[in-house]
Amino acid sequence: MRTPAAERRIALLWGLAEASFFPIVPDVWLGWLVLERGFRSALRALPWAIVGALVGGLLSWQAGLHADWTWLPLTAVPRLDAALLARVQAAQERLGAGAILLAPFAGVPYRLHAVVAASRGTLSLPVFLAVSPLARGLRFLLVTLLVRGVARRLEQAPWHTHRRTLYLLGWGLFYLFYFACFNRHPAGA
Repeated sequence: MRTPAAERRIALLWGLAEASFFPIVPDVWLGWLVLERGFRSALRALPWAIVGALVGGLLSWQAGLHADWTWLPLTAVPRLDAALLARVQAAQERLGAGAILLAPFAGVPYRLHAVVAASRGTLSLPVFLAVSPLARGLRFLLVTLLVRGVARRLEQAPWHTHRRTLYLLGWGLFYLFYFACFNRHPAGA
């Protein structure tokens, strides 16, 4: 049996990993906690995912300052090419920190915003770190609330006992679509 401390450590490490190199969002873990341990358990783990994301974001920021090894943690970013980098840079120049808040809706990983902000100088580190908890936490909370709402609505459904399988299948289909539709690397990249 997992302890609450272990659940928080997983959230912390998942947040750090996704913000620096791992392609799967910590929302998957937080939603799983809703199904396994309840909404309050997920809420207790959520701040730890945010802290992990901040540390990972800071690592990605540092990577952006050193272009010779920047690309290694970004290889899992779908459709990473010069056009995407230019689009992220233009969004940051146009919207400032607001670009990071809107990134989840555009399918642009947080770590890419960190690298572009550092390497292209579009956002200062204090601004990046100030907006990051809100940007990450808001999405984490929205997905957690969505899972809670769907789980509550389906409690009486005959297949409710398969909710974990359906949950994992849902995320699997999401990522299959995400990587298939957005994984357009240029030839030889």
